[in-house]
Amino acid sequence: MINIEYQVEGMRGSLVVSQSRERFYRFDWDSALAEEIVPVNIGELEGEFIQGAYVVFPDAEEATWNLDIPIMCLRWREGDLYIQITQHGNVEAFEYPGH
Repeated sequence: MINIEYQVEGMRGSLVVSQSRERFYRFDWDSALAEEIVPVNIGELEGEFIQGAYVVFPDAEEATWNLDIPIMCLRWREGDLYIQITQHGNVEAFEYPGH
């Protein structure tokens, strides 16, 4: 398994690119609500996109899927290689000096 993680300054978010020959990495995808998984095309390959995560609200007895959680994940399989890109956090644009 190979993971490359890019952190946003101040730990406000990250982008994780993962590749594995065994499974997808660190996302409880299979327990997500099926209706929240969106089929997408990545070139000629079929993939899946999902936004959100399960959360347990105060005084709740069960976790519920929350689309407002700033986690987005795109994944696909090419042959025996699993590829996944996950964004954690709301990453604001920032200005570069001189541009």
